[in-house]
Amino acid sequence: MKKGLFNIRLGILDTAPRHAPDFHIHIASKAPWHTVNEALKQFEHGPD
Repeated sequence: MKKGLFNIRLGILDTAPRHAPDFHIHIASKAPWHTVNEALKQFEHGPD
């Protein structure tokens, strides 16, 4: 992860986030009902 950036699990937030995601992680094991935004960068397991 780059210095100054943080990963926040959205399930812990009380209100809707103000920023959209930059990428998808763990898509190799995503739930079948989850829709992936094809325009975003995707990682099968996680970013390097």
